Amino acid sequence: LVMALPIMGYGAATASRALYLLAFVLWIVPLTALQRGLWRSSTAPWAMALVLLAATYAMALATRAMFMGQQVATSGRPTTDFDWSMVLRGMEGPWLTLIAYCAIHAVVAFYVELQHEHARHLQAQALGRDAELRALRYQLQP
Repeated sequence: LVMALPIMGYGAATASRALYLLAFVLWIVPLTALQRGLWRSSTAPWAMALVLLAATYAMALATRAMFMGQQVATSGRPTTDFDWSMVLRGMEGPWLTLIAYCAIHAVVAFYVELQHEHARHLQAQALGRDAELRALRYQLQP
């Protein structure tokens, strides 16, 4: 939304940014599944980072290529005049957006897991106190 909203309402830019926003919304599903799969398989953090960087780069490249294809389609220029080096220009925006999503997703998932672990710890403490009280009761009333 941060990348797409500032330019909304400016003619052709609105269509391209809407397409840009739609692409990122659609990329969230496989990216989330990949990240969760890596967590479940207990992948080393450095390996997970490399896999996610490569995946987000591929997604950003596909998004940029789709964006450039949309520009060619709306401009009416023949594809022979298309400058393919433009695909790699401007990659930092889509790529950083996807990386930021991965980071936010990781922080939220870590926080949720931390809360679950804290609840398990409190429950274990309560069970330990209960067992200790039972043991004391059995000592007083065998």
